[in-house]
Order: sequence, then structure tokens, then C-alpha cells
Amino acid sequence: MKSSFSLQTILIGSLWCGLLTLPFMGVRGAVLVAAVLVISGIVYRMILSRSVSDGFPKIGHSRMFLSGIQKIKTLEKLGGRWGVFLGVSVLLIIPVFLNNYYLDVLTLALLYSLLAVGLNITVGLTGLLDLGYAGFYAIGAYVYALLSTQIGLSFWLGVPFAAGAAAFLGLLLGMITLRLSGDYLAIVTLGFIQIVYLVL
Repeated sequence: MKSSFSLQTILIGSLWCGLLTLPFMGVRGAVLVAAVLVISGIVYRMILSRSVSDGFPKIGHSRMFLSGIQKIKTLEKLGGRWGVFLGVSVLLIIPVFLNNYYLDVLTLALLYSLLAVGLNITVGLTGLLDLGYAGFYAIGAYVYALLSTQIGLSFWLGVPFAAGAAAFLGLLLGMITLRLSGDYLAIVTLGFIQIVYLVL
């Protein structure tokens, strides 16, 4: 199984996002978007390659997941810990030199990138067709919005509760769909996302 999150994919995707933002942000903004996405993608690959062990059970879809992880681990040749440190440092310094507009666009771009990476793990590496993936994102966002507007919790207190609520519902759905795969999993998760939509 070929990993769909290669360096070539990172470069092409980042350049494409830069071209998409060119009419709105100008040349400087588009270059910044592309640079931040390239650095983020490389840092993510490095962190993932260093944090995965070889102790996965080789049954079912986890065998495909393990196969994808083995190929991602080859990225350690690009610099290991120093590469991660340098990339994270650059990402922390860049926002200091940007105005609010650039920060908003980059925040949205990285949010969608994060969602795409999570979907890549679920559908790409494990081979499970999960059509209700965005439902957990919606649950976390909705819980945080309620905690922030109705109770007045700060961002740093609200986010853990929102993530915990999304994770808890994900655990419940995971227990229900543990033995499902293929079309059956797709139908159940599609039903779940419709329930979430109607409830919210």
C-alpha cells in the first residue's frame, strides 16, 4: 500500500492552496500560505514517523495501517528531532509577523488540513469508509460554542471539554461499529451524521 501523504503530495497540495489564495491574499500571502503548509506537512510526517511503534496487532484493517506507517517512518532520514524542532519553531514565529486577515486564512487552512489528515488516517491508512467523520468535528465545535456563549468558559477550558465530548461519542459509535466494514460501516456512519445534523 502506497502512502498517500508523501512529500510530493505535500508540495503539490501546498502550491495548489497557495494558488487558490492568490486572488484574495496577493503574492506575499499566497507564498506564506504555501510555505506554512509545506512546513506543517513535513513536521507532521516527522512527528508521526517518530511516534509510531511496531506493536500494532496485525489483524484486519490494522495490517494495512501498519503497512502505511512503515512507509511513513522512512521520513526520519530528513532530519529527525532537529527537523521537528526547526519546523515547530518556524510555525510559532510566523504568526508574529502577520496581521489578523492572514492569521484567519491560515487558521482555516490548517483546520481543514487537520481534518484532511484525520480523514486520511481513517479512510486511507485503515481502509475504513467512514462517512460520519465530520460529525465529531461538528459535535466538538457545537459543545465548545455552547460552553463559550452560555457558560462563559475560556478557550483553554472549553476546548478540552469539547474534545472530550466528541471523543466520548466517537467511542460509543466505535463500540457499535467495531465489527462492521465496507458498505455496512458506510451506512451506519452516514446515519450517524444525519442524526447529528438533525439534532444540532
